[in-house]
Amino acid sequence: MDQQDTQQRTFQWELRRALCSGGIIEAFSTTYVLYFLESHFHASDTLKSSVLSAQRGGLLLGFLAVALAQRAHHAPSRMAAWIFFVASIFLAIGASASTAMVFALGFGMAFCLWSCTPPLVTQVLRANYPSARRGRLFSSIAIVRGLAAVAVAQLIGQWLEIKAGHAELALWLMPLAFVISGAFLWQVPTHRQLDSMSRVPRRSYWAAFSWLKRDRRFALAIVCWMFVGMGMLMSGSLLVEYINNPDYGLDYSPGTIALISVAIPTTVQLTTTYFWGGLFDRIRFFRLRLVLNTVGSIAILVLYLSPSLWGICLGAALLGLFRGGGNIMWNLWVTKLAPEDHVGEYMSVHTFFTGIRGILTPWLGFYLLSSHGPAAFAWTGFAFVTLSSITVIPLLRGERPPQH
Repeated sequence: MDQQDTQQRTFQWELRRALCSGGIIEAFSTTYVLYFLESHFHASDTLKSSVLSAQRGGLLLGFLAVALAQRAHHAPSRMAAWIFFVASIFLAIGASASTAMVFALGFGMAFCLWSCTPPLVTQVLRANYPSARRGRLFSSIAIVRGLAAVAVAQLIGQWLEIKAGHAELALWLMPLAFVISGAFLWQVPTHRQLDSMSRVPRRSYWAAFSWLKRDRRFALAIVCWMFVGMGMLMSGSLLVEYINNPDYGLDYSPGTIALISVAIPTTVQLTTTYFWGGLFDRIRFFRLRLVLNTVGSIAILVLYLSPSLWGICLGAALLGLFRGGGNIMWNLWVTKLAPEDHVGEYMSVHTFFTGIRGILTPWLGFYLLSSHGPAAFAWTGFAFVTLSSITVIPLLRGERPPQH
């Protein structure tokens, strides 16, 4: 199987995965898990924070998933498929729950496992996609997934308003989506993945972290990501809490919540994603990072300081513009820095630190929002993103142009 055939088959299966399951997973992970905890189970802030942290907690274990795939000589796509299959069992437990605790445990465990997979998927994309088109191929998939997420979010929002007494039926979409994702990942061509893995010697489970010492640019880039991640994760993950909780004077209906938190940002995201993908393929990464940081910092202020629905919608649109580029850069940036056969290791270090900030930011966010109000919350997020931009400046020197 030549590279062109591998690229086409990988793209086709990823396209099917985005269409049939990616939209469901995105809609639930960004909106409806927190909605069910708040509106149906009346969960405490502690339990809600725990579930949001669990979504990121699995990122801490990504390096183990990569190491296990290397040691067992499993293609990364097959290892990711197994993780999706196991996670679907926990989702089924959560979907059948009658208490907030069981629901949170089931979905929290599933999201924790799901969060282990990005380093594996990035290694797949590095092996199976050519560098000159990787950003655009990935962005095309992201557009389809975004369209599916908008459709799913609106359908579920309408279902929750019309069939409020049977709202729990919507939860069963999640285990189904995870089974579908695993099945489609299993079909991705594996020979180029296995060729790449065969060149990596058997090493310690912790070997990936040695790159922080060996590659100083990578270490500084991780610091940059920590700051921007703290600001944007905090503002994004608590958006539903902000617009759904009457304590902040914004007790919107499920349909309006879906509009602000999913429909508007995802629509803008998917309409700009291919544009960002082209920029990723053509522009030096850290210059593009500065542009994206500027968009994100403005989005936080507009979203949380606007007094009207229209202002919040504008902030949601800016958040979507940020996500259009942020999704590509988060998933693919290590392919521009990492040695060819160590992309998975680089990505696992990146996801490890993403997990750390993902665990911390919901707690910090709930504290700032509930104790100090939306203004302090917004300016803190803005400060984090600004610190990230300051950290990027030394990385502009000596950056190599994209390879074509």
